[in-house]
Amino acid sequence: MKRTFWVCLVLMLTAALPSCTQRESARMRRLVIREVSLGKVPPGIIAKSVLVSPDSRRVACVAQRNSKQLVVVDGVEGKEYDGNWEDTLVFSPNSRRLAYVAGRGDKWLVVVDGVEGKEYDGVMGGSIHFSPDSRRVAYEAQRGDEWLVVVDGVEGKEYYGIGESGVHFSPDSRRLAYAAGRGGKWRVVVDGVEGKEYDG
Repeated sequence: MKRTFWVCLVLMLTAALPSCTQRESARMRRLVIREVSLGKVPPGIIAKSVLVSPDSRRVACVAQRNSKQLVVVDGVEGKEYDGNWEDTLVFSPNSRRLAYVAGRGDKWLVVVDGVEGKEYDGVMGGSIHFSPDSRRVAYEAQRGDEWLVVVDGVEGKEYYGIGESGVHFSPDSRRLAYAAGRGGKWRVVVDGVEGKEYDG
């Protein structure tokens, strides 16, 4: 299993390298790859779930064990869940924090740094965002037919939809904005305050 994990990782890194012409290749001397052990890797690594942190020092992935799934970060196993959305793993910009979506029964929740958030009927895949300073986190959650944005664990107002562009932190990480729909109208919500309504 360890061999399979490393083969997947090497293939991913190889695919990320730029292609070279024969002339450029002739000038290249050697490529040195340092292998670092991440500890025990459980069986059933889901290959497309492997994620490398922005500083390239950490690795996270989703693993399968019997009917359960768990996230492994730097070789350390997390809690088992009924399911994990492998494409929701996200490291913070400073590489110190990790968040992902996990399933329990027919409910979904976001796990940030190993701490579980509130359960919802759904969590939008790919909606987890860390602020530029890595201190804050926001995501889109579903309750019944309504959607809401959760910022630092605090729920916003419910809407029939959140804009396709998702949530956006300001460069200084202090403010958050997103588009939201209610009653056939759309508005931009900034720091929880609704702006003027528009048809789109």
